[in-house]
Amino acid sequence: MIPFCFRQQGIGIAIMFQPDETVFLTIRYMTKTLFPHPSENRSAARFSNPWKTILLLVMIVLGSLGNTIAQKVYANNQMSPITSGPCSLCAVRDPDRSVDQSDLEDYSTITIPAGTYDAYLGQLLVFPSLNANGGSDSLIIRLGASLPSDLEDLYKHVFAETFNDVTTNEDTVFARGSNFRIVDENSIELVMKPTKIFNRVKITLSSVNGTVLWDLRVYSAYRKKAAGPDANGILYVKKGRTGGGGSWSNATGELGAALKLAEEDPSIKQIWVAGGTYHPMYSGGDAGTTTDARTRGFLLKNNIKLYGGFAGTETSLSQRDLSIAANKSILSGDMEDNDPPTGLPTGEFILHTVIAAGGDYLMDGFTVMRGYAGFPGIPMTVASRNLPGNQGGGIAVLNAGMEISNCAFKANIGTGGTAAIFGDQANLVISNTLISGNLGYTGVAIGGNNSSILVVNSTVCGNSGNGQVIMNTGSKPQITNSIIYGNMVEIAADQALVTNSIVRGGYAGAGNSGANPVLVDAPHYATSPNSGGDYTLQPSSPAINAGDNSKIIGVDRTTIDPASMADELIASGCSGLLCSVVNPELAKDAISYSDYALLNIPVGLIGVLGTAQLDLAWAGKTINHREFVGFVISQNNLALDATLLGNVKIVLYDALGNELQSQNGFTSVQTTTLNGQTVNYIGITANADAAYARIHLTQLVGLLTSIRVHGAFIWPAGLSASLSKDLAGNPRTSGTAVDMGAYEIQMSAQTITVSDITKTYGDANFEPGFSASSGLTVSYASANNSIAEAYKDAADNNKWKIRILKAGTVTITASQAGNGAYFAAPDQTFDLSIGKKSVTLGIRSSTTITKVYDGNTNGTIAATDLEFASGDIINSDEVQASLSSTAVSYDNKNAGTGKTIELPLSSIGLTGNDAGNYVIGNSTVLSFSNASITPAHVSITANAQTKVYGEPDPGFTYTETGLIGNDLISGSLSRDAGENAGAYDIRQGTFSAGSNYSISFTSAKLTITKATQTITWAQANLEAGCDGTATVQLLASSNSGLPITYTVANTSIATVNGDILTPVNGGATTITASQPGDQNHSAATTVVKDFKYSLAGAIRQQFSDVLIFDNSSGNYVQWQWYKNGNAITGATKAFCSESAALNGAYHVVVTDRNGNSVEACPLTASGSTAARGIKVNPNPAKAGSTITVTCNYNTSALVGARLLLTTASGSQVQQITNVQPVIQLTLPATSGLYVITLVLQTGEKASVNVLSK
Repeated sequence: MIPFCFRQQGIGIAIMFQPDETVFLTIRYMTKTLFPHPSENRSAARFSNPWKTILLLVMIVLGSLGNTIAQKVYANNQMSPITSGPCSLCAVRDPDRSVDQSDLEDYSTITIPAGTYDAYLGQLLVFPSLNANGGSDSLIIRLGASLPSDLEDLYKHVFAETFNDVTTNEDTVFARGSNFRIVDENSIELVMKPTKIFNRVKITLSSVNGTVLWDLRVYSAYRKKAAGPDANGILYVKKGRTGGGGSWSNATGELGAALKLAEEDPSIKQIWVAGGTYHPMYSGGDAGTTTDARTRGFLLKNNIKLYGGFAGTETSLSQRDLSIAANKSILSGDMEDNDPPTGLPTGEFILHTVIAAGGDYLMDGFTVMRGYAGFPGIPMTVASRNLPGNQGGGIAVLNAGMEISNCAFKANIGTGGTAAIFGDQANLVISNTLISGNLGYTGVAIGGNNSSILVVNSTVCGNSGNGQVIMNTGSKPQITNSIIYGNMVEIAADQALVTNSIVRGGYAGAGNSGANPVLVDAPHYATSPNSGGDYTLQPSSPAINAGDNSKIIGVDRTTIDPASMADELIASGCSGLLCSVVNPELAKDAISYSDYALLNIPVGLIGVLGTAQLDLAWAGKTINHREFVGFVISQNNLALDATLLGNVKIVLYDALGNELQSQNGFTSVQTTTLNGQTVNYIGITANADAAYARIHLTQLVGLLTSIRVHGAFIWPAGLSASLSKDLAGNPRTSGTAVDMGAYEIQMSAQTITVSDITKTYGDANFEPGFSASSGLTVSYASANNSIAEAYKDAADNNKWKIRILKAGTVTITASQAGNGAYFAAPDQTFDLSIGKKSVTLGIRSSTTITKVYDGNTNGTIAATDLEFASGDIINSDEVQASLSSTAVSYDNKNAGTGKTIELPLSSIGLTGNDAGNYVIGNSTVLSFSNASITPAHVSITANAQTKVYGEPDPGFTYTETGLIGNDLISGSLSRDAGENAGAYDIRQGTFSAGSNYSISFTSAKLTITKATQTITWAQANLEAGCDGTATVQLLASSNSGLPITYTVANTSIATVNGDILTPVNGGATTITASQPGDQNHSAATTVVKDFKYSLAGAIRQQFSDVLIFDNSSGNYVQWQWYKNGNAITGATKAFCSESAALNGAYHVVVTDRNGNSVEACPLTASGSTAARGIKVNPNPAKAGSTITVTCNYNTSALVGARLLLTTASGSQVQQITNVQPVIQLTLPATSGLYVITLVLQTGEKASVNVLSK
């Protein structure tokens, strides 16, 4: 054995040449074996006639992997350790190994010793530069553990975030859910899609369980430009394309690559695949479980809908045409495309063409063929479930819901059982599907193990195997509107629930038949594996109009019926410190989105992850198998993303509380409506009857984790969409009822009516004129082509015509072959009788005689432009017209059509072997009235112009070439209307060079740019409160005349409406004036002003040396008094006193209970002036008597003042607005305690109590 080895940047290639010219090829990239070493599996990569194959494979692998590596940028520097919390013995060992690109299998180790609690240890990996693709790069971090048993617990405590230098991007991602993928038994890849640019990533390990020694391996981190779907979540695949998949024009070229991308990108919701043949690229098994190349398969992704059958231009599913052969999306296990139409594989093959495990899937519009599940010794592990190597050559569905529609499964093999569609604990819904020519053992077409199977309007024919063609353990398959016929073994009695179907030999059930379905071409099962056949119905088929229309109606999953909501609370509970299920009863009968139960798990004990759960049921109803059970949920404190949903589990139980089915973790929510409101939901399809459902939440490490549960609902089993078309894209129910099988009859009978025809020799070729009752074109064939022959006239839209060749009588056969709507008509014959005739010479009516305008009437003609009238030359005599001069004269020089030319007779002659037998019979010149002079070409190119909005248009200029002689151009250029900023096409306008010219005009653009604008705000800083002003008008303006928008930074201080600022509470804030611009103006630079609102009338002078702050509201708790702008030491009470009489300007800054500081308007006291205020005499006073109120203010201070008499409870009794220093006031007749309050125009207040007896 002669070895050859190659290794570079993670690629390893070993080729071993044996003396018998057998070659073994091993290719490894990073940690993944693409082709195994012979010691691992000799049959996996052994090639005969190997040289060309091996060289091609090496070139392909090196090329593709080289491109992959070239697109990767690895972190090449690091910083460590980065710690938080008590972590004195923590360490990052061998830190530089994680940035050593020479060995991508080496790693650093983040170690947190046992006994460490509440600590975080991390390593920062640094890239050589910022990424240039902010928001469109993927970041992949490979992590590992020393022992595989540590993986599950360890990764729960790992998270990563990116940085732009030292600034965090706040995009923390945990290693759970859809954020990571398994590389091998010791390592994973954590996948991030940062939305901001980055050049650093920090990987952090938390010491959640202090009793365990944590060792986290960090292998490497690299970024690469990511592909992705369009805005609707659709990824496009078109054979031969090399794009990222965001559109048809930028489609990715392989379905395998698209499915691989879907592992990294949770935003992908659908994959659209154009016509072509696609082969699996990657192993369908779990990482590290197999190295056999035959385990490659299309591994579908949960909740991603797969649609095929596109031309590659469609923008909606309704535009897809499944009838076009070029649109067929073929998923083939024939890796070399060299298998014969019938028979076993002859070259490289794979075991399972399509694989789906754990989740819900839809596959629509594909042909799945040539999967060869013939090797029980090559088992696979998919989503931790066993997949035998001899089951499911077409598709294998493991513990998943799968809806298959508009598909064909052909020539698949399953030597141990099912060849086409295999389900293990699966929910299979199959409609509009053809399953033919497959070779298996039992359950050949559809085989299930403890699965539920629904088959609607499908055709299962020509499949070979010793056992039943459809079977399932655990429950009976339900089959309706289908054809099960011509298989080696059909369905055994009482093994399925069959209605409105044809089963060979008959089958119990309403509407069933055992008659031959009369298909167009159904190959015998003995030819299997067979990819051929035509399984459409013939007009005599008993399947026509024999189906049940109600069975093709899809289940409406766009809304939730309130009657389907769970109405019984079984139980609720939680585990963990301070956990709770709040208001669990609100989750039953929850037809309002405002009602919900709350699963709430606070951050609890270190090392303990809390849980919460809620069990709901439907009173008087069980959950039937194949029904969808959903929970309506919404966000509480954490986003409903893959991280949170990865910790949510849904479980179904029987009446005794035994678990029947569960799904642990979801990638995303889906949306529907409930009572007209859009809601989020997650759910599963029941694979058995169940009694009640549970939603279970596990805490995210170190986070308060909660989720709102609004209720549970059931959608009935059935198709997700109604079958409006058949497998060929034709309308369903073309008759009174839907037809059985995958195809709807589209054909009718037709007839042809003919009669005998008489013609004269020399007559023109003619259309017989007969028609079919269908309206389709009739074709003809002559019994003697020497007398007359039938042909299709390509020059006349391929019409069928008869050409007369000589006199005589001939039989003509009329035929119509039919199409997809009509069958072939019975042939009809008629007699054609032919006599003799002659005609004369002229100019061919179909000829083209033209010239380009040149200013004169001279022209030319060719001899080939002349013809003999139809029938002039009989018996194919050799006669041609000739010209002694080719000159002709036009009737005028100007351009135009329908012009007359004249050819003199003296210029015309005859030539040829038989020319002496003919004479020109024309008596005048030959004329032709359909000649033309085409306009000469002149080119005009407009010059680009620009102006600023509001300015007048500049003059439009141009360049010109092509005018003849003194001809001139008239008119002027124009442009598209509009004065708004933008680009406007400069048009030809009224430019013309007359009818003798055609103008080729090249447009240019007039660009109107936006005008700038500036805000002017002349007001000084804004204040209110002390001057009694209730509002402030804001006077900013823009030179554009556009309105100014004002915003208040703190709306608890003031509010703004238009340009009116209204103070609300005391305090300070800022007012911002802005003008965002419009179509014709750029945004103006904002202007900011300060605003202060002081408390008016809050200070009054109690005595000559005492000031009091009015805290009657009790809202203020701190004071600081100022005199002449300086703080008074120790003056921190609600009053201020001085040893001498007050003298100066006093104000106070107070703090309310919410911690807000407010300044009161100042009060000026001078010298020994007596304290201002009011006094009442007498006091107490008799009820109804007159009292004297003395106001200790001068007359000017009382201008605009009000004197209020109120009850002790605050009700106003009397108000006086003309207040004097001394004023009389009459008390009410009712005794009691009253309050007299003086309110000055400045807002200052003084009050006194008076007792009325």
